[in-house]
Amino acid sequence: MKRNPVDLKDRMRRAAAKVETLRIVAGEKPSREQAQQALRAVMRRLQDEVFLPNEKRIADITSDGTIAVLVLDPRGEWVTRGLPLMGWDGKAPVFAFNRTRAGKMASGSDPVTAAWLRRRSREVRRLLAVVHLATLLLNWTRDGKIVFEPGSLQQDD
Repeated sequence: MKRNPVDLKDRMRRAAAKVETLRIVAGEKPSREQAQQALRAVMRRLQDEVFLPNEKRIADITSDGTIAVLVLDPRGEWVTRGLPLMGWDGKAPVFAFNRTRAGKMASGSDPVTAAWLRRRSREVRRLLAVVHLATLLLNWTRDGKIVFEPGSLQQDD
């Protein structure tokens, strides 16, 4: 069976991104450069596999200030407990995070996450990404950029 070279290249890029992500999830202590590369790989996968195919749904969810949750290969307690408590049906790559549930989550969160969860803004749309065992606080700006919430990454220290 002959494979399309573009498809094969894409599959290899995705596999490399998964390997980088799994190294971090496995507890290896990456260098700062390795961590940045892994984060870029995860963000590419998140964009290609979740955001772009569901952009209209995400726009609809976030239009009134509701947080959209983006799900990419969740693991562990996120699958059995965390995401279902947030309203996930076990299948959808994107769903709305109920404001009441977000408020409850904010009360037990670190200060950056709590402030982000409580924010009410239509200027910046909020996206909570759950990737493997990690969460990413993302802001979708009016000019179409997706950026990390300032202070939300350990690297921001």
